[in-house]
Amino acid sequence: MFEEGRDDGRVSEILIQILADANDDEGNETIEVTLGAPESGAVLGVDISSEITIVEEAVPPALDLKVAQGEIAGRKVTQNGGRVIVTLTINDPNGQHTIDWSATDNNLVPLNGTSGETFEFNPQEVSGGSYKVNVSVEDSGLPGDIFSTKLTLIVTEEEVIVSDSDNDGIPDDQDTSNEANVLAVDASSSEEAVTADNGVKLVIGGAAASSGKAGVAVDENTIASSGEDGGEAPGNGNDEDFDYPQGIYDFEVTEMPIPGETVNIVIPLGSDGIPADAVYRKYTEATGWVDFVVDEANAIASAPGADGACPDSGDEAFEPGLIEGYRCIQLSLQDGGPNDADGEINGIIDDPGGIAVEAPVQVVEINTEGYQARKKVGGGCTVSTNANDPGLLILMLAALGYLFRRRLSLTRR
Repeated sequence: MFEEGRDDGRVSEILIQILADANDDEGNETIEVTLGAPESGAVLGVDISSEITIVEEAVPPALDLKVAQGEIAGRKVTQNGGRVIVTLTINDPNGQHTIDWSATDNNLVPLNGTSGETFEFNPQEVSGGSYKVNVSVEDSGLPGDIFSTKLTLIVTEEEVIVSDSDNDGIPDDQDTSNEANVLAVDASSSEEAVTADNGVKLVIGGAAASSGKAGVAVDENTIASSGEDGGEAPGNGNDEDFDYPQGIYDFEVTEMPIPGETVNIVIPLGSDGIPADAVYRKYTEATGWVDFVVDEANAIASAPGADGACPDSGDEAFEPGLIEGYRCIQLSLQDGGPNDADGEINGIIDDPGGIAVEAPVQVVEINTEGYQARKKVGGGCTVSTNANDPGLLILMLAALGYLFRRRLSLTRR
C-alpha cells in the first residue's frame, strides 16, 4: 500500500506499507519504482528505476562503523578529547544479532565491554598512532556464519577541531561534496571525484586515512609501508613487476542495501588517460598484488570523458576493458567477491587498486674491471658488476660456455 511522503522539490518520498502474507513459502517479492518524465526544468539521470525486495528468508547483515569524540565526528581523535565511541550500525530486515569487539587492538581498552552496539575507550591511555577496531556479528537466522568489519583509528596528540560529520574520512573543511556516493580523488589538488551508484556510501580506505589524505589518491609506497588498512608494513606491499603511473585509489563502499550485490564505481583519470597495454591491479594483504578479476559479477570498462567529467555509473558510454587514451574507468565490484579486499559478504567493499603497466626491463652492462654498481632488472632482480660477486661469476661462466660451444660447432663444420 502506497502513501504520500515528503516532497521538497529536490527529494520526494513514497511510503510503502508491507502487509502480512498468509503464504510463507512464496519466496522473495519485488517492487519496482520508476521515475516518469519530468514536467520541466529537470533531466533524468541514468538511474530512473529502483527495485525493492521483500524478503522472508534470512539474509546477511550489512555493517557500518562510525566514530565520534564528543561533538567531533571522524576517525581521527585526540588524546585529550575525552571518551571515543565507535558505533556499529546493522542493516538487516530480520534476525537477532550477537556482537563481538574482542578482536580490536588490545591497546584500546573497552570501557563498556565488548558485546554491545558501541565500543568505547579512553584515548589518554594509548600513545599516538593507528589502531584497528574490529567487530564481528552473528545472525540468528544464519547460524555458523560470522560477519565482520573493521576500521583504522588515528590517535593524535594534536587537538582535532574540524569534524568529519559524514564519517567519509575527509574533514568537513576539505570535503568537496555532501553526497554520500561522491568522494574526492585528492581534495587538496583538484575537484575530481570518484562516484558510485546511488544508494551506497563511499569512504576513504584505511591506508589513505592513516596517511592523512583528503581523498582516495595514494601511491604504491603508501601500500608498501602500511598495507591496505594503515597498519604495519606488509611483506608483499611492493608490486615489483608493475608501475602505477597514476597512483593507487584507496576507497571503501559502505551502506550497501543488499550485501553480496555488485556496485559500480566511476574513477576520473585526468588528462593523461589510460596508458597503452594497461591492466588494473588489486591489493590485499592475503594475496599481494593481483590482476583485477572479470567474471559475471565483476567487470571493468572505460569511457572517453572530458575535462575531468565522467559519465554516470551504468552509462552506455562505458565500453568493456581498458581503452588507451580514455579518461574514465568504471569498476563493477561484488561485495565478498574476488576483488573485495576484505573477502566477506558484509555490505562493505574494500578496494585498494590502480591502473598498472609492466615495469621496464633495464639492460645491465657487465664491468669486469672490479667496479661495483647495481641496477634493477625487470621485476626487482639485481645484477652486481663487482668482480668478486658470485652472480657475476655465474654469468661469465655461462657466457664462456656459450662461446666454447659456439667455437666447437664452427670447428666441426
